[in-house]
Amino acid sequence: MRTKSQRFQRRPRTFRAMTGLSIEKFNELSNELLPLYEKAELKRLNKTKRERKVGGGRKKELLLEDQLMMLLMYYRLYISQEFLGIIFN
Repeated sequence: MRTKSQRFQRRPRTFRAMTGLSIEKFNELSNELLPLYEKAELKRLNKTKRERKVGGGRKKELLLEDQLMMLLMYYRLYISQEFLGIIFN
């Protein structure tokens, strides 16, 4: 499955304008973020006081890479969350 960030990476100048990062820096940041995210997610799932069982609730629709790109676009361009929703479904 092709992510939204991979689609944008086909246009390096547009990618940099939208995120403020080169594709190489974005991939480096994404690779650094992944283990930290997995550690935080494991900690979140193992909380003792839970409202729902593990696996309950709404599932994330975006991969971490797309979540990162959406965050960078929001801070760089300051576009509305509604518009981001249109771009990232």
